[in-house]
Amino acid sequence: MLVKRLNYEDLKNEFIRYAREEQFSEDALEAIYALINEDKVEVVDVIKFCSTYSEITPEEFKEYYSKDINVRRLLNGKYLVRH
Repeated sequence: MLVKRLNYEDLKNEFIRYAREEQFSEDALEAIYALINEDKVEVVDVIKFCSTYSEITPEEFKEYYSKDINVRRLLNGKYLVRH
């Protein structure tokens, strides 16, 4: 079995390979990369990431989400929400 530690470009390329490159901004992808490294994720499942995380605007955050969810504020002013 080959095990490889992914760098950010590898993760980004996986999103491209699955035609999900427009799913998240660059800021959100960087945050997802940081989170999966914190959690020591060993298998990259792009579709799972797309269903686990959402990038939302501040207006959407105020309207739909409460303070008790797992959320990160991004540099672009949006939020990355983990469902």
